[in-house]
Amino acid sequence: MLKKVLVIFVCMLLFCANAGADDIKQRYAVITHDKEIAKALYILEQTTGEKYIKVLRGRNSSKQPIKIQFRNFNTLSYDHHNLYAFVKKEDEFWYIYINAELIDEPPAALAPLIAGKTIHGDTNFQLDRKIASAKIEAEVWTKVLQKYPDSANGISELVNYEDELKAAYEKGTLQDYAEWHIKVIQN
Repeated sequence: MLKKVLVIFVCMLLFCANAGADDIKQRYAVITHDKEIAKALYILEQTTGEKYIKVLRGRNSSKQPIKIQFRNFNTLSYDHHNLYAFVKKEDEFWYIYINAELIDEPPAALAPLIAGKTIHGDTNFQLDRKIASAKIEAEVWTKVLQKYPDSANGISELVNYEDELKAAYEKGTLQDYAEWHIKVIQN
């Protein structure tokens, strides 16, 4: 009898855990269908990112939700292989495409990347926009680390990038970092 109760309890716990993930995915369904991106959006919204979530949901110049998805950048007709993410308008919708190579990155590191892309309206690499985007990323990453300190555990490419942006922001050298980053992207 005790064994049967224990099995039912474990099954209920598993069901609730999956239901939570499904609830998060459903919460952001107008923006993405990807579970990891939905987790990143949840983390973003739980830190300083509520205003960015509003932009993604349609409080923007297009009045349409901005869609977010992973995409293999190697299959694109133009060269974006050096980018982590970019923004593009297709038909009537704006998309934030995240490099599929980042699919296993922590959702907490994806959150600031997504927030930074909310101010881009095209793929032009303008310095002022890159600086503003980097500032947003650094501020969001700082808040993510305050609320979820374990997010920096486990070194990854995107975590390292967000740490570099945060360090440049704290030193007051974001413009230098942005200028360097634009040169890397364009080469």
